[in-house]
Amino acid sequence: MKRAFLLSLVGIVGCANTHSGYFCVSAKTCDLPEKVSEGKALIYIIRPTSIFNNAEVHGLYISNGKDQDKYIGSYSGPEYCSYQANPGLIEVRTTGGNKESSIRFTVESGRTYYIEHSVTSTIFSNKLNSRLVMVDATRGNYLLSYSSGKCVQRSK
Repeated sequence: MKRAFLLSLVGIVGCANTHSGYFCVSAKTCDLPEKVSEGKALIYIIRPTSIFNNAEVHGLYISNGKDQDKYIGSYSGPEYCSYQANPGLIEVRTTGGNKESSIRFTVESGRTYYIEHSVTSTIFSNKLNSRLVMVDATRGNYLLSYSSGKCVQRSK
């Protein structure tokens, strides 16, 4: 019994992969952090794991410069999407559930921005609410470290 426990522990630790300070829960997240392209800003939109975040798939759209309402992908928790944006005003919008959410802000080239996308409900409601909030790099990197993978492009 003790031997089986030790072997399974070695197997778990042996499969854990750290890359650039991230603990990779799957091979899909081991490419983090992404590099910011020259003259661009990097934006991460992250859905942490929770009972409500995992319940629904949400679409993600970004308006930036000539890319207006561009479909980026769909995701549920715990996943993330990333986008290389041109400097200037940007709007990130999610669809799905009972409420669309959006956030507008100005981005500067060479910087990385983190947005937490939470889906919540109240005790007296059966409706899920979506919320986008800008978070600092410490919180953003923490959320990314527990992501199971990057969003995918699905049919709209």
